Amino acid sequence: MWWLSRKPVTVHVEFYEDGGGILGQGDFPPERLPESFEAETTLEMMEQKWLVMRADPLTKAEFMRTGKLRLVLKKMPPVQKISPHDILFSLPTISGEWPPLESGTSKANKNVLELHEDDWRQIEFVPIAERGLTDECLKGIAEIWEKQRQGPGFKTCYPREVTYSPLRIPLAELRLAAGARATWLEGIGIQRSAGLVPGGFALQMLSSVALYGQVQGDVVVRLCVHNRWRNNVGAEDLEGLEALAERHGLEVVDWCRMERAAAGDGGWAEFFCPPPATT
Repeated sequence: MWWLSRKPVTVHVEFYEDGGGILGQGDFPPERLPESFEAETTLEMMEQKWLVMRADPLTKAEFMRTGKLRLVLKKMPPVQKISPHDILFSLPTISGEWPPLESGTSKANKNVLELHEDDWRQIEFVPIAERGLTDECLKGIAEIWEKQRQGPGFKTCYPREVTYSPLRIPLAELRLAAGARATWLEGIGIQRSAGLVPGGFALQMLSSVALYGQVQGDVVVRLCVHNRWRNNVGAEDLEGLEALAERHGLEVVDWCRMERAAAGDGGWAEFFCPPPATT
């Protein structure tokens, strides 16, 4: 009968402390619950602020079907006032472009590359023909290293506002350069945020070098590196990537480390070498 298939008018929510037992439970109307717990979510309960560590299920569409929701919470420390003079930046530079996210998309139940927002475009391929823009940015970052370094951090940070011409690499050509053994993911997400980067793609090559970027149609317009340190397997990965960069007149730049390499300049393999071991 029709009333047997009606959706519940409330959702039974169970609250658990991370690493502990149950904190409480109750029935809540759907309008008091978010559409998704994909983004970082906090709530107040028992005169305490809590961070949602895990939600099962993740979206309202799912817990409305079952009428049940389980939340694992972590107690948040009280807010403390900090002097601006005591704050240090962990990085000397960040992209002046905020990572874009497409409304209505979700990284839930997808195999995506999740970036910290500060990692967006920190190592990227740029046109050699526009090297003047690159040199200008590197000069600004060098001043941060020289004048703003304080202990493990920096007193200020250089935002890169430079705008390069979009790359025009056929996606099929990138696939060929990455090789048949590369693992392609389902997009790019940003930690603690809901949604996917529009036109985003990511791949892990056998050498452990990982790439990501954006496409328009079947053309790559932005290509970045997530992990530049290769292992001792799959040297052909780097050869294919170098040939791709040479055909399209590109160099790869690690902005924070102020390191760069262009195809054929003799430094390509060294750029992707593992860092020296520390003792």
